[in-house]
Amino acid sequence: MIRFAARCGLLVGVLVLTIGTIRFGLPRALPPNEYLRMIDPHGCPMPCWLGIRPGVTTMTEAIDLLHDNPYIDAKSIQPFNSGSELVSLIARWRTPIDPPFSPDPNDVGTRTVILQNTPGYDVVKIIILHVNIPLGEFVQQFGPPDRSAVAREPIGTLFYVLEYPQMGMQFSAFLPCRKGLSIANVVGTNLLLQPLDQFQSQIGDTINLGWSGFSSTPFDERATRPGCY
Repeated sequence: MIRFAARCGLLVGVLVLTIGTIRFGLPRALPPNEYLRMIDPHGCPMPCWLGIRPGVTTMTEAIDLLHDNPYIDAKSIQPFNSGSELVSLIARWRTPIDPPFSPDPNDVGTRTVILQNTPGYDVVKIIILHVNIPLGEFVQQFGPPDRSAVAREPIGTLFYVLEYPQMGMQFSAFLPCRKGLSIANVVGTNLLLQPLDQFQSQIGDTINLGWSGFSSTPFDERATRPGCY
């Protein structure tokens, strides 16, 4: 009887250790992220943000939507990097729990949105949203990406991209070139929304990785190369 109890205790210990190991390898359940709440359109099919849909919403309508939204700093809406081939607007945004906007109109911070369109066409072509969200939380919200990629930037950092073509969505992060970086803990900073029928991938054939889960393997393989290539 004593031997049987000992064996049962050993078995339970192994199961607990195994389950703990599995849970450690998965992203933890986290409290609701207000940034994710602002991104997920809830009733407006992707690609969409605050009712603005690339390929559908006109720039005129988009400006009205920005002005009417309490989480947009109306005073910050202004032309941005406009040229002969590209016309765009930039504005500051916040979540419902963020403090009020700074009175300084030049203090754009990290939470900005850029709307781009092609000259001669009043329809929004691209939405670029600057937002900091851990990739683990992002994938929990939207599911695993259809594909991913990593490339080295000229300044020595890595550029990591998650792509969701069926949602017209790309989420990317810039990170240092070093080993041991876990994808779940990497913080993404740029969300790109495009029309579904005009989706342009940022992934080239040479850097396409597919989706390898939350391991550090994609970054470790590049970090071991001379110059991190």
